[in-house]
Amino acid sequence: MDIKRFIIPALLVTIAAIFFVAPINFRANTADLEKNQNKVESVVDISEATTSSKKAASTKTPTPNYKPPVKSESIETTAGKVLQEAISQSTGQGNQKKETVDLKINIGTSSYSYQIYWSERMTVYEVLDKASNENKFSLTAKWYGPPLNSYYITEIHGHSCECWIYVVKDKNGEKVPGSGEGASLDTVEPGNIIIWKVT
Repeated sequence: MDIKRFIIPALLVTIAAIFFVAPINFRANTADLEKNQNKVESVVDISEATTSSKKAASTKTPTPNYKPPVKSESIETTAGKVLQEAISQSTGQGNQKKETVDLKINIGTSSYSYQIYWSERMTVYEVLDKASNENKFSLTAKWYGPPLNSYYITEIHGHSCECWIYVVKDKNGEKVPGSGEGASLDTVEPGNIIIWKVT
């Protein structure tokens, strides 16, 4: 038997097997190594992300210029005033009857009567001026300084002349003593009657 003829083919098969199987194992080992490396990198990334989120959560940035809420103060509004007045009237407060004075104007051919709400230290001229503003009739007056210090009436209700005079009477129709000094000097009391007429 020729041993060389048997050994040589066996060696060739063995050598071929070595060269064929070794690259396969090498590739397989390389692939496993890459997979393991990817796993390690993924674990490292997850760990870093978790650490970053914990740091962000533990280090909150304080709100700049923070001020505690200010306690609101009550503000009195027009609506509030109206409501308060309505409540006062409904409970009997403010239902006191306002005091008035009567104003009568006689221009010869016509006469007019007005009731004006009285206020403290109200003058004869102020009564006439208030009636003019409220009832929209004409009023013209000249101011005379010292020693008179009073308005001099030149027109009422479209009747213009330097002939207007007045008289102040009490509620009983009696002339008030001391009146007639000047329309801006004479003060009136509740219930008084002021009569203006032309002469």
